Order: sequence, then C-alpha cells, then structure tokens
Amino acid sequence: MEASLNNAADDPFGSLSLLGAPLYGLVTALQSVPEIAGKPIFLLLDEYENLQDYQQRIVNTLVRHAGDTRLTYKVGVRELGLRQHGTLAEEEFISEPADYASIDIARRLVADDFSRFAQEVCGARLSVLAQALSIPAVGLEELFPTLSEADEAILLGAERRVNQALSRMPQTELSASALREFQSLPLAEQWLVVYWQSGHPELRLGDLIADRLQRTKEWENRKNNYLYASLFTLSTGRGAAKKRYAGWDLLCSVSEGNVRYLLQILEAALRSSIGEKGELPTALSARQQSDALVEVGRKRVYELQGFSNHGRAISRLILALGRLFQVMAAHPEGHAPEVNQFRVTGLEELNPSAEYVREILRAGVMHAALVRFPGDKRRGVSGEVREYDYRPHPIFSAFFQYSHRSKRRLTLTPSQIRSLIETPRKGIDDVLASQNRSPISALDSLPDQLLLLEDFYLDGD
Repeated sequence: MEASLNNAADDPFGSLSLLGAPLYGLVTALQSVPEIAGKPIFLLLDEYENLQDYQQRIVNTLVRHAGDTRLTYKVGVRELGLRQHGTLAEEEFISEPADYASIDIARRLVADDFSRFAQEVCGARLSVLAQALSIPAVGLEELFPTLSEADEAILLGAERRVNQALSRMPQTELSASALREFQSLPLAEQWLVVYWQSGHPELRLGDLIADRLQRTKEWENRKNNYLYASLFTLSTGRGAAKKRYAGWDLLCSVSEGNVRYLLQILEAALRSSIGEKGELPTALSARQQSDALVEVGRKRVYELQGFSNHGRAISRLILALGRLFQVMAAHPEGHAPEVNQFRVTGLEELNPSAEYVREILRAGVMHAALVRFPGDKRRGVSGEVREYDYRPHPIFSAFFQYSHRSKRRLTLTPSQIRSLIETPRKGIDDVLASQNRSPISALDSLPDQLLLLEDFYLDGD
C-alpha cells in the first residue's frame, strides 16, 4: 500500500520503489558475503555540481534520511557547487554538522604537506617515463631547482639599471669611499636601493646609499619585504627578460592544492626539454619552468570559455584582472607591492550589476578560475559572517607576470567588475585611476605573451 501511495498518478508510467530502498537492498546483499560482512560501504558521487537542482534535492533526501548506518555517502563537489540544500520535503534542509561534514580536500592537502603528496603522484608518472626511455629517474626537487631572488636580479638585468642610476647621480652626493663600499655589496642589495629611490623621487640616491651603509638591519627587513616585488619592474617592456617562476615548492604553491596542474606543468616542461635523442633532463632551467607554467596558464584561460553559461565572462574577467595586476606589479612606485587580490563591496545590493557579478564570482570559484577565502582572518574564531576576498587562481600568475604569493588586495565595486568584463580597456584604466595610478596604454607595455590578445585589451573584442 505504501508503494502504491508513493506512485499515485492519473496515468502511472510504472511502479517505483521507495526512495533508497534499492540501495539498502544492495547493502544487505553485499553484507551477506563473508568477505564484506561487517565492513562499511561507501557510495561515491563525483562532480555533484553537474547534477540538476531536483537531482541534488533527491541526493540530499537520501543523505538526510540515511537510516542504515552500514551505508555512507561521499560526495565530490566543487566549491559553491552545492546549490541546493533542500530535500524533497518542503521546508526541510540538510545542514552541517547535523547531516554531513564537509572536507576541503585542497586546503587539507596544503595543510598536510601537499608537496609530499604531489611528489608521490608526479614521481610515479616520471618513473614510468624514465622506464620507457630506459634511463634513470630523477627527483622532482632536482628536476625543478629553485632560483634565488639575488640570482634572478642578475638574470633580469639589475646591474644595468644600477649602473644607469649611479651614472645619473651627481658626484657631490656621495664620497668615493662610500660609493666603493656600496658597489662591493651584492648586486641585489644595490638594486634594492635604486628601486626604493624610484618609488621615492623626493629622496636623493646618495642619501639612500649612505642610509643603507649605516642601517643594515632596517634594510635587511626592507629586502625581505620588497626585493621579490622589485623583480617585476626589471622585466617591463617588449623584449625584456621575463620574471622567472622556478622551484618545486613554488610550483606546488601556484597549483593551490590541485595536482592536475602540477602534472600539466610537468608534461609541458618535459615536452619542450626532451631532445631528439630522448634524453630526460636532470634539471630544468628557470626559463623552461616558467615557460611551462605560462603555457598551462594560457591554456586554462581559453578553456574557461567553454565552462558553463558564464564561461566567456569568466575568461574575460581573468584576462582583465591579469592585465590589471600585471600593470600594478610592473609599476608599483609609491604604492603597496604585490597586489593580486580583490574584495567586492556592494554585492548585497539588489540591482542588476550586483546580481550579475554575484553569479560570475560564484561560477568563477566553482570552476577554479578564482580562489575565494574569508576576508577576516579571525572569522573562524569570531563566529561572525564576513565578506570574502578573491584572487585569480595563482596558476595564471606567470602568464600575466605578477606575484603568485597571496599578499595585498584592492577594493572593487560590482560596476567596476562588470566594466572589466564588458569594456576591459576602460575598466582597467578606471580601476588604476581609483588607486591613484596613472592609466597606462594597453599597447605600450603589453608583455610579449599577451600580444595575441592585443585586440581584447584595446577594444574588448
């Protein structure tokens, strides 16, 4: 009688079982097998975000009324992919921790040493390749060596910039002995003084050099805070050497807990470095590593266009934000360095722009184009709801040439976000102006890897 009531209709298409009954029947049958009896059974559902809303409600109902403790549901879903919290019963919802517990796999992997996990996965692929080539395998940390900031400053032409600055400095500003002492310092430390003076034109270079020689501790702190950011100013202009992204730890960082990105970087780097003789390199240069990361970032930008109904808008937003942060990284004079995050104010307003931007941000996070995190670091202990900050996924940082590190943010409005998507050239200039920065022609300093996107940055096509 219960089954008949659950299938009541004027023109029934067939008899349906009670919700969940086939699953529990299957569990009972499996538990009758001696080798399985007494063991927990997990039902795994992946790509939950691809289910339609009514399908999510069905699964939610199964989870909410899971009376058989022998069966546990494990659902794989992208962030913000759980669109429905309701069940088939009106006014009934699933909630955490009463009905389920959420586990952020990417963040847990990062916290539990993502590097070690990634080495196991990528190392296994590398061993298979080495075996196919009949050559010894190489460790990932050896294959992806790091490049110090001091060495990178040399590669990017810091010596030329230092010599140019010193040649313009009047001889009366600094004694010959002080100049010799300054020139005996490591090049990176000389460059930091020149970089600092470029952002503080009211200060004389000679006075800054004297200050550096006297206050070594203060300048050591300044080096820790600003040397990395200063490297982006060395790689401006067409044909200039580009900022390097190298080292196993750095590549793990830009992957943000996504091992697929590391595998793609590994494949791209090896594809370009394995010679005709089939030799596996023992170490990849900083440039080879950077080029591989640029290729993966470029591919990801174009892939976004095919994701969901908002794919094109997400791709355009990433292109605009990437260019914006690249300009700010190349011209940080007088401003906070390493700006690569943003917060959107006014999202709670009831207007078309706010509603549109909410959807774009949601889709961008779900498809890993954007990374979302609580804007208040104390949110976890305060219990209060706070705004979220966003940043383009760091996998894009090498493609656009800005810092991959999570550092400083700017504040945008929904109308500014919409302008970045629909009229990128105007949107970028407007945001720069709001940050007291001079608008920069999208063509003058466009990095080489973005030249194919010249039309987009000029008129949005």
